[in-house]
Amino acid sequence: RLLRLGHLRQQAVLAVLALGAGRPLGRRELLDGVWGMEPPVANVVPVYIYRLRKALCDGDGPAVIEHGPRGYRLVPGDVAVDVARLEELVTDVGKADRAGEPLETVRLCTRALDLFRGEPLAGLPGPLAELERLRLVERRIAL
Repeated sequence: RLLRLGHLRQQAVLAVLALGAGRPLGRRELLDGVWGMEPPVANVVPVYIYRLRKALCDGDGPAVIEHGPRGYRLVPGDVAVDVARLEELVTDVGKADRAGEPLETVRLCTRALDLFRGEPLAGLPGPLAELERLRLVERRIAL
């Protein structure tokens, strides 16, 4: 289904949560990752989280974004994150290469490269998106 994730800053909040790999992220981490040195005047993080929960929720199903004492997080297993899958494949590529299995290495590299669809995090603002975009482009080149 087509998801309506709102404007770019709201999408960037989701990206920061996704890149957090299920780890709770506090309000300050989200603000730093999306706004950097220019945080918003209003307390927009809870508003964005509310909107993202609505967009990601499938009917009466559980929320895929949890809030706890240590912050917000994407519930592991409820959302597939390509970056997490990419890192798993890169680890497997290294194992296959060290084991001297060139065909398996090529197969795994191909699967990893297939996860890329254009520029990573294209158009998303914020220092974390910028750093991660660069890291992922370098990862793609290395594959």
